[in-house]
Amino acid sequence: MESVLFNELNYTLQIGKIRMFIPDFSSKEYIIFEDLAGLLDLETNYDAMVFIRNQVKEAGIKGKVRFDSESDCVEIYSTNGKTMLQVTILVNKLIDEEFTFENKREYKQFIESWKRPKKQKWKAGDVFSISLPNETYFFGQIVELMEDVFPLCVIFDLHLKTVPTKEEIDNANILTALMLNGMVFDDYTLKVIVDMEIMGEINENTRKNPVRNVTWSTAHLIDFCIEYKLEKKQKFVEEISDNRNFIIEYN
Repeated sequence: MESVLFNELNYTLQIGKIRMFIPDFSSKEYIIFEDLAGLLDLETNYDAMVFIRNQVKEAGIKGKVRFDSESDCVEIYSTNGKTMLQVTILVNKLIDEEFTFENKREYKQFIESWKRPKKQKWKAGDVFSISLPNETYFFGQIVELMEDVFPLCVIFDLHLKTVPTKEEIDNANILTALMLNGMVFDDYTLKVIVDMEIMGEINENTRKNPVRNVTWSTAHLIDFCIEYKLEKKQKFVEEISDNRNFIIEYN
């Protein structure tokens, strides 16, 4: 539906000034996180939350809706997409009295047909892509699930614009290793592209083994891929590079 502003990268619908998160692999709810104090010209987001909550009641919007507030945003939750769409339209009208929503039917149809995505399946041996800001990719492999939960990964010296062949992966050197949070595989931040024989292992656990004792974010991983060849690099990039000493690489 071209008239529906849907961002498939973060599973959000843009409705006027409000961005609504729709159910994804990790949540069954429709959610709004917005600085409504600023948009409604109120002193705090708590004030904005109370105001919106009262307006929703007065409008007679049916369906369970939860409200909360933080210093920087109002949080609105509902498992009912149609209800949340009504709330979102109402909030826009409170922000701008002249707001009109011509695509309500298309958004309603989108919500009715939305199927919550499933988690990505992943396991030891899976090779995955690491997307960089310039639309190129590095690649890595899950070589172990520590305690059957935490993915220990090696990162290849392989920088391409397309998916590599198995031969290219086989011939690639291993740059380093690190532990990641499994959520980044669940939500496709790191996409599995192929299953291959494991190409290396991490030394057994010791107090001095940083691979098994430090979990890194994908932001750190991406910065590593960008900076590891530079003469001047961030300290954590050097720390991740040093993890190379704890890899037993298979020939």
